[in-house]
Amino acid sequence: MDTPQTQPIMDISTRIAAKYAHALTTGALKLTDTVAQRVTAPGSGIPCVVSFAPSLANKPERPRTSKVTPRPDPFADPCEDLTVLRDLHGDGQYMLLLNKFPVIPEHVLVVTREYRTQTEPLNAADLAAAHSLVSQLDTQTPGSRHVAFYNCGPASGSSQDHKHLQLFRLPAGFVPYQERQLDPQESSIYPPFAHVTVPLPLQPSGDDLASLYNSSLGTACGASTPSANAAKTQETDATTAPGPAPSHNVLLTRTFMTVVPRSAASTTVTDARGRAHVLGVNATGYLGLLLCKSDETYTALCAEPGLIDQALRQCAQPPL
Repeated sequence: MDTPQTQPIMDISTRIAAKYAHALTTGALKLTDTVAQRVTAPGSGIPCVVSFAPSLANKPERPRTSKVTPRPDPFADPCEDLTVLRDLHGDGQYMLLLNKFPVIPEHVLVVTREYRTQTEPLNAADLAAAHSLVSQLDTQTPGSRHVAFYNCGPASGSSQDHKHLQLFRLPAGFVPYQERQLDPQESSIYPPFAHVTVPLPLQPSGDDLASLYNSSLGTACGASTPSANAAKTQETDATTAPGPAPSHNVLLTRTFMTVVPRSAASTTVTDARGRAHVLGVNATGYLGLLLCKSDETYTALCAEPGLIDQALRQCAQPPL
């Protein structure tokens, strides 16, 4: 499967910026104010950005239950003020929408136009669309780097049931630990959780990306487990509807892909004073970007970054 074509009239970064400015003006979206601090998780060596967003304290979490209950689909008829493109690549497969409550400016969503479920694994078309968008934005905004991510399944930190990937600009100067992992001279990163990080070829096709993804997911989950075998052999054709995959996160930049199998969407860590802190973790946590909903948790993680190692380990699977 070929990589989707670039936008022919207006470059995609300009489209996103213009729609974002418009949505801010109309009130269709609200940028969530945050404070942030950079720390290094001492056990793993993972560089992190810990952020605190006071206004998220009252945001409801996905219910902690295995029971499936219908919920309104915000992507069924998206607000025009949040719609960057109703047909991302002119093939009728994806919409490009703005996140209504971003904590990073110009945070966008690549959403399937046909309803698909967030428990499905990614396919070649999904991966090609996301990687093409990341590559275009990196090229069109010199000095900036972007990441796409996917929260798959109930333990992944996902918040919507309609299949979508998310994409935003990395913090200025932030270097993901994955890049150090892929450096043969580097040996100071010890993630305390099962994961697979692979380098990407230049201009990979959707099939290239799907092959790497399926192989990584099977390896990360443990190739002997039934769920991993099922996910590894899923059909990658975008026209089929595969069954659910084991909960996992995917991180995708222009140069690498990381797959992290998950065991829980949130966890509780206890600081040196014996105070418990509940922390939700989605895919961005496994990039080193943590978002806290309380000042107490933010202060604890900044003062005791070893709590980050604990949280990432407790929400994932044991190291391979």
